[in-house]
Amino acid sequence: MQIGIDVGATKIESVVLEENGNEKHRSRTNCPKDYLSIVSTIKDINHKLEKEFQRELPLGVCHPGIHSPQTGLVKNAPNCYWLEKKPFQNDLRKALGKEVFCENDAIVSLYQRQLMVQKHYR
Repeated sequence: MQIGIDVGATKIESVVLEENGNEKHRSRTNCPKDYLSIVSTIKDINHKLEKEFQRELPLGVCHPGIHSPQTGLVKNAPNCYWLEKKPFQNDLRKALGKEVFCENDAIVSLYQRQLMVQKHYR
């Protein structure tokens, strides 16, 4: 199983998926409009889900913008300006004490659609 979190301008949505892609949990909360509260909210969601499923789970987070490979800072996130120029992935790793995988939300959406098509045509 793994946790996926989608950070948007108005919401943070979380999902827990089994290895076969079946959904075990889905929830949504309002997205705070300040950086530290977003990191804290994701930490709380992760803790709640790991407690519910009684194990440590890998975590992936998608969000607007990209991480600059040179600086590690988020850039090009105009609808979530509170993420701009912040070391989001690094701060999540520190807050949670584990590896956190981050990716641009549009890229994750493309992966998701590709997986849905592959699953449908098997």
